[in-house]
Amino acid sequence: MRIFVIKLVASVLLAQVPQPTPIQIPVIPPSNPAPVATPANATPDPAKAHLEELLEQAGKLVDAKQYGAALQIYQKALPLAPNDPRIPAGIGYLQALQGNYADAAQAFEQAVSLDPKNNYYQYALASVLAENGDNSQAEVAYRQSTILNPRFADAWLGLGTVEARQQEYPQAEAAFQFAIRLNPHNPQGYISLGSILQQQGDPEAALVLFRHALKLNPHDPDLQLAIGSTLLSMGNLTAATQVFNQLRRQQPRNADLALKIGQLYQLNKDLVQAAAAYNQAAALQPDLEAAQVALGEVDLLQSDYQAAVPVYQRVLALDPNNAEAYYNYGLALYNLQEPDLALTALEQAQTLFQQRQDQVALAKVQKLLQQIQTSVPAPNFTPPTP
Repeated sequence: MRIFVIKLVASVLLAQVPQPTPIQIPVIPPSNPAPVATPANATPDPAKAHLEELLEQAGKLVDAKQYGAALQIYQKALPLAPNDPRIPAGIGYLQALQGNYADAAQAFEQAVSLDPKNNYYQYALASVLAENGDNSQAEVAYRQSTILNPRFADAWLGLGTVEARQQEYPQAEAAFQFAIRLNPHNPQGYISLGSILQQQGDPEAALVLFRHALKLNPHDPDLQLAIGSTLLSMGNLTAATQVFNQLRRQQPRNADLALKIGQLYQLNKDLVQAAAAYNQAAALQPDLEAAQVALGEVDLLQSDYQAAVPVYQRVLALDPNNAEAYYNYGLALYNLQEPDLALTALEQAQTLFQQRQDQVALAKVQKLLQQIQTSVPAPNFTPPTP
């Protein structure tokens, strides 16, 4: 049986490191069951013949990438062979290709119930659960996959990923280390392990792992960006500059790279060039919230409150629950002598900080609210530590 591969996002979200390359997730595709030999004197089974005809038709549609039409045929075939796990597995595969991960999970659950020892079905179930954000159930399914085949490195990578998403870092590290031992030539294991080490404040160890992964995949621009970002977080601006300049020649329209270059300029106190880089990142990818946030901070640092206001409006359109953005928006409005609008923004920030139980930020908001109510000049903007 052919094994198709679909790339589903299964990576740890990091503040300073781009998301690693998605894990390659093998999913059992729709395929035609082998024809059953019929004795010469046996009466042909019209139902089986009809099923084989449907599956052959569906297979041609899959080859033509007509997934919706193929799915309809597989759904028609399901009642004709309710105990054949390949049919719900095929349905799950087609649903996943179309981004319908909840429906795909239901189909793969049916396939697993019919063939509980099939590791590919179990792994496919885990993968679509993870893609659908059901990390706890995905963890159970990935763990079952590792039990069925302890040497299946991708299952260990998937297990580590969902454990890291749930902040189960020691377990995730162990899973990634085991995946590396099973397949030391796969850069994904080093990327995933380095990512969670970076997240836990060990950029030196992360950098070693990223560089090893780069030796295995020297032309991966995302990995090069991760190395540059790690160097930037370590304060090694010279080495980060070299990496970013080399990448910029290769990928002049990479929004994440433009964002990192802006951070580099900002650390070097060159706010004009930083703003230019952040503007470029925002232009290349308008929904890149981090670029808009960084641009707003630079505007506030330069006391350009007129420019900061529309920037923070864009941030809040992207993320209506961004408490820091509401605070900075209110700060800009107050400096523009718009106290009523500033009060509205700051009160929203206060509500969000209260929900987060962030007492330090809450005290800052309440102090500014009191200053507005007593007509005290607004404080200077203090950016967060990069």
